[in-house]
Amino acid sequence: MAKAGKSMVADQLKIQKKFFNALGDTGMVYRLFEFLPDSYFFIKDSQGRIIAGNQNFIKRMGGKELKDIVGKTGFDLCPEELARRYEADDRQVMQTGRELINRVELNQNSDGSVDWLVTSKLPLYGKHGKVVGIAGVARDMRKADVYFRPYDKLAPVIQLITRDYHQNIHVDELAAMVHMSLSQFERKFRKVFRMSPRQYIMNTRINNACVKMSDNSRSLSEIALEVGFYDHSAFTKQFVHYMGMTPKAYRKKVMSSLE
Repeated sequence: MAKAGKSMVADQLKIQKKFFNALGDTGMVYRLFEFLPDSYFFIKDSQGRIIAGNQNFIKRMGGKELKDIVGKTGFDLCPEELARRYEADDRQVMQTGRELINRVELNQNSDGSVDWLVTSKLPLYGKHGKVVGIAGVARDMRKADVYFRPYDKLAPVIQLITRDYHQNIHVDELAAMVHMSLSQFERKFRKVFRMSPRQYIMNTRINNACVKMSDNSRSLSEIALEVGFYDHSAFTKQFVHYMGMTPKAYRKKVMSSLE
């Protein structure tokens, strides 16, 4: 009986292999992702270079057509801090051959701001059985949270930070909101978001600063105050840490893209 079962599996794999070898245009397969409006689909090679992506992903990376981003890496298209995280996750998948499922991570928008996506990545194998790249798909965390249950418990906290990020938020009060001890809350938060609550608050402030910089009528000092920084040098230091450039350089980049 066991032999019969193994033989059946082998026959099924042969049928599958024969079919995929016969495909003339595999691009038609990933074009299906164009019909999923909330998804961001991408393929990268072993060097982390983008090989393919659906229109949502292309736009998120700042391009208009696939040719605008093909051959580029996260370091070419994203803030350095984000690019390092993408690279680490990609490398983990390729080196271990293990899937990465429902990872919550910051991703940039086409305007340079950032928000949270739930991302899954799979290793891609070549003809000789070696990993040659990865395929991934991501969804907006707010739309995916029906499926992403670990986020549910922290939803009130995220809503408060999103609304009051510019104010002085106390982490112990956030923990009390969701009926957790401070240590339990920080462990849970870090497990879901891979950063501490304070780092999340700082990310939210920097993200909102990025969005406001497209309005050239505001000075950088005004924007710093609006997003919760009372010292311009502290704002600049944190901005460089998260975005890999000064606020002035970032604004120049944003304004040139709008011309």
